Amino acid sequence: RDGSQPRCNIDVAFHEAVTCAMATESYLKGRRIEWDPKKRKLV
Repeated sequence: RDGSQPRCNIDVAFHEAVTCAMATESYLKGRRIEWDPKKRKLV
């Protein structure tokens, strides 16, 4: 690593991680999962 700016910023990475978490949680629970942006939680 050279200390330069990552290719994707933290906001983009956060949204991608939430998407993956939602897909996994939905699969395991066998139901639809939604994101609450105010609470920043899966519901």
